[in-house]
Amino acid sequence: MAGTFVDGEGALSLGRQFFAAGVPAVVSSLWPVDDDLQTLMTTFHRTLIEGRDAARALRMGQRALLRERGADTPVRVWGGFMMLGGLTPARG
Repeated sequence: MAGTFVDGEGALSLGRQFFAAGVPAVVSSLWPVDDDLQTLMTTFHRTLIEGRDAARALRMGQRALLRERGADTPVRVWGGFMMLGGLTPARG
């Protein structure tokens, strides 16, 4: 397990430091990922630029990769990404 373990909190990640610095969203991976995820990353960033929230942008990137490579693409390729924060609150 990576990170310092704190009772009642679990393992502390690098993402925690970004939140402490005021970053609203952090994308991390649960395991090492391939370097050839250009479709996922470009779709993610384009969706952010369009003003979507980071969680939706990550989902759109994952779906674009699956469309490109096919539904039988192993989860280990696209499913290891995790969004911390990044949600836009619903408007009343």
